[in-house]
Amino acid sequence: ARLTPWNADGEVARRLDVPRGTLLLTIDQVDRTSDGIPVLVSREHYVADAFTFTLLRRGPGEEGS
Repeated sequence: ARLTPWNADGEVARRLDVPRGTLLLTIDQVDRTSDGIPVLVSREHYVADAFTFTLLRRGPGEEGS
């Protein structure tokens, strides 16, 4: 996953009901199988001053609770 700042453009601003140019946190992600085959691509936008994120990442084959 890649987290980057992004300024809301027309469509995204409209959908999030924020002014154009509002700073967003954008998450681009590609989920892959253990063989490296992409199975899901996503882009998510969050209003930067409305959320706090905690990331816990596990690699392929890692077991955990």
